[in-house]
Amino acid sequence: MAAAAPRARGSAPEAAGSAEAPLQYSLLLQYLVGDKRQPRLLEPGSLGGIPSPSKSEEQKMIERAMESCAFKAALACVGAGLKAGVIGCGGFAAFSAAIDYYLR
Repeated sequence: MAAAAPRARGSAPEAAGSAEAPLQYSLLLQYLVGDKRQPRLLEPGSLGGIPSPSKSEEQKMIERAMESCAFKAALACVGAGLKAGVIGCGGFAAFSAAIDYYLR
């Protein structure tokens, strides 16, 4: 086994008064998740998607309304009512046809 080489006096991280430059990794972290982080405006065309014109205010308003929880809940209630009506009527028609067949 090899013996560990002795460290120089001023090279220990605990040495008082060391004026070392910050690591590049630390600087990168500051820019990515730290105090120096800046919000960026992401445009859909810059991400490599299909190029399309930007949405008008009216389109944005309709999209927000369609994606709201209230609209989705109302649509689900209407859809459930229609489904129950269609299945209920279809089931009643099939039941009536079966009974009519046996009663003749």
